[in-house]
Amino acid sequence: MLKCAFLNIKKIDGKSGSNANNLKGIAIRDKELLIDQLSLIKPNMIIFCSTFGGILKDILFKDAEKIAGTTRCYELDGTLLIDFLHPTRADVNSLTG
Repeated sequence: MLKCAFLNIKKIDGKSGSNANNLKGIAIRDKELLIDQLSLIKPNMIIFCSTFGGILKDILFKDAEKIAGTTRCYELDGTLLIDFLHPTRADVNSLTG
């Protein structure tokens, strides 16, 4: 059975918007909490919404390896990591590169 869950990086500051620097700082601050949550869930797949490259890859997924022949898929310890776009940013042109 596929295990999945939704986790928010930004847990408590109450603002509706974020930028990459803000999210990176929060991910660094809450790194252990995020690791604990992922350890409990043990997902088969994680889909990132504009938070993988430049934010979480360097903080939580340093050893992730790009899957050959893909542009947005990685693997780490048997978990598929998909570097997708946030739904509010996704458009056809941005998904083709």
